[in-house]
Amino acid sequence: MSIYATVQYLAATRHATRNSQLAKLMLCLLLCLLPLAGLALTAPTIVRVVDLRGVTGQPELETWLGSLQGQLNRQDDPTVVYIIRSPGDADLLNALISMYHLQRTSYSARGLLAVAKPTLTGEVLYDPAKPYLRNLALTAAAVAAGHVVASDSDLGLPITLDLRARADDRLTAYKWALAQYGAHTDAATVALAPESGNLLADVITARKLLAVDLNPNDAAEKGLLTQIIAGLPEGGRLLGDVDDRCCDKVMTRDLNLYTLSTLFGDKDRTLVPSRATGNLS
Repeated sequence: MSIYATVQYLAATRHATRNSQLAKLMLCLLLCLLPLAGLALTAPTIVRVVDLRGVTGQPELETWLGSLQGQLNRQDDPTVVYIIRSPGDADLLNALISMYHLQRTSYSARGLLAVAKPTLTGEVLYDPAKPYLRNLALTAAAVAAGHVVASDSDLGLPITLDLRARADDRLTAYKWALAQYGAHTDAATVALAPESGNLLADVITARKLLAVDLNPNDAAEKGLLTQIIAGLPEGGRLLGDVDDRCCDKVMTRDLNLYTLSTLFGDKDRTLVPSRATGNLS
């Protein structure tokens, strides 16, 4: 069973558990263990590790490194990239290495980029002053021919798309992304990726997901989000979370998640909350 097959299994059990607080905790735990399952079943022999513990407030670094991780992990290669962000990540990695006799090689973020460059074919650039362009860049890089990464600055690769000059507002930009890339992304899964920092960059890239950050409490953004959800097939998934910008002192995060679930209509679709879960590729 692949990582995403496991997610599909979780989705299939939604009706029995959707209102259970215990089920929420179990879902979060299983999401944290998905990298363990994926690594074990694909049986790589080498783990390339980047340790980001102590690195905070750098969403642009998280973006291009996660995009790079997703590109490398979807290649046919006996290695897998694993990023440590917390003590829990480190514990899981140590367990994997011990159980499956994996060879660990450690890199800095730039060191991994240098090693991977011969396999990369381009980059998509975005303006970090417009955080919603980060999701556009991730989606565009994920569906591009070859192995392309999303970045806020030039990584020394051929530029396949430059989004920095786009003057769109958030809603217009996401409408453009849906029209431009919707048919080329995973039809069954959409990523709801908070613009405040993207730990889902690797799975967006590896699975070629449409990535958006739309506020279910804003009428215009809710309309587009409803349209996107309506396009999901039976059994489709919305993977991710609402951004902090969508919450105020009254509208809590849990209430936002409930609001999202009301947009699913009559079809059997699933919300898989995931904000701080990396290494899903």
